[in-house]
Amino acid sequence: MKKILLLLCLLQSINIANAQIINIDRELNSDSIVKKWIFQASASYSSDKQKSNINDLNTAIEATRFLPNKFAIIAAAQINSTISDQSAIQNEGFLHIRYRDADTRKWSPEYFIQYQWNGAWGLASRSLYGANLRYKIFDQAGFDLFTGLGLFQQYEVWNWNGVPNIDLYPNHPNLTTENKFRGNNYVKIAKKLASNIDFTASTIHQFNIFELNKNPHWRWYFLAQVNYDITKNFKISFNWDHVYDFKPIIPINNYYYGYSTTLNLVF
Repeated sequence: MKKILLLLCLLQSINIANAQIINIDRELNSDSIVKKWIFQASASYSSDKQKSNINDLNTAIEATRFLPNKFAIIAAAQINSTISDQSAIQNEGFLHIRYRDADTRKWSPEYFIQYQWNGAWGLASRSLYGANLRYKIFDQAGFDLFTGLGLFQQYEVWNWNGVPNIDLYPNHPNLTTENKFRGNNYVKIAKKLASNIDFTASTIHQFNIFELNKNPHWRWYFLAQVNYDITKNFKISFNWDHVYDFKPIIPINNYYYGYSTTLNLVF
């Protein structure tokens, strides 16, 4: 009864938004690992009449397929959009597909492709593909630590919609990054805090691996999430993420962050 009352209260006040960390990275219960499929989804839509109509749409979906060879294919997609009258306040999303070990091997390869955009930053599109060598530092009951190192190629198109003082740049054509190899390094930790609560965090560094002396173009991503399993099929998560670009391609802010509370359906 308490769980039902808690769920009803959350439905009245929750902001359903980014689900930043894929489900397979959690400290899952042992019965979840033996499943062939895991699906996770969240969605919300709201419309308010203020000075102008404000429409807000947030959707996220993730599917994981566990293979007989103890690898997994993970596909995740997300769209967040907020429109006031004809102006887009927020327009971002991504599609990510990854093939990796299901936390069974000490060393293992992983392969990934991704497409994303963020209109508020001026990121019109970002396409990338790459591979990592994944290393299991340790994996104990309720606690694990992994790291990975690899290469990827990306292709970015930037416009100037996210520049604060656009009048200072009268001639501002779209900028396209050269299709160069970049390095990718991450560390991921997951800890089960209670039978129905777990914590995950990842720190990710990306850089121009062949131009460390001239133009490293470092980017630092950090993602953290606390998950609370209300029932077997419903969970609430508290998400934090940030990105720090040491030298943005266009004159936007170096640092962006976000916090969200998400109600997810898992099946």
